[in-house]
Amino acid sequence: MSLYRLGFESLQLFDDAEEVAPNLHYASVDETLTFVIGGFVARVLDGEPDPPGTAWLEISDQLARERAFSAWLEALPAIDVSPATFDAELYRYWGMRGFSPRFPFPVGIPPPIPLPFETQTPPDGVYYRFEAFPISRRIDQASRSVSPGTYVSPASELPFMPTGFAAVARNALPLPYPACFRWELQPEPTTVRCGAVLPNFGQSGGGVEVCFVTGAKNRGPIANPVILDPL
Repeated sequence: MSLYRLGFESLQLFDDAEEVAPNLHYASVDETLTFVIGGFVARVLDGEPDPPGTAWLEISDQLARERAFSAWLEALPAIDVSPATFDAELYRYWGMRGFSPRFPFPVGIPPPIPLPFETQTPPDGVYYRFEAFPISRRIDQASRSVSPGTYVSPASELPFMPTGFAAVARNALPLPYPACFRWELQPEPTTVRCGAVLPNFGQSGGGVEVCFVTGAKNRGPIANPVILDPL
């Protein structure tokens, strides 16, 4: 496994792409499966694991924490990747999202299954977004908005994810980082898809997940994230 920071053009591509799970996009490099984490980092499955580094979790000051993360990110080699394209024929054949024959999904890692239900958020709904990095590319505090295709958890999930690694396990994510940065979102009514988190990547799953299909506008200012303990 190798870690890379996304090049500028790739950053823009993934800002506009729908996630397949919280903090997660699928991409490919020379037909090799790539996980894009938080819209910042590409994790290429091509060898031995690299130490991910999480020095920013030990810093209490917000600005110093963001600087430490930015310095760690800049030290990674850059890479350009594109979101993986889903193939309609495989979707119809398997009843789920699949990758084209030029990008077969690795054994043991099933294609992402679309969330089965669509509804509207209630006027007083509250949702939580768990992220691995102290800077979010999906939440814009200045405009009080959330990007289209962003995954969150309903408030009912809060007791089951008290730590960063608990959020990784319950959302069945392939992240080497604990999702310690918890954002509270209070969206104006918007269209969402929702469903249960299936076991995946050796994680238990079992949570409830929600995807803001067209994004969301917050009812008020978006506060800085609460920082959870990793364990």
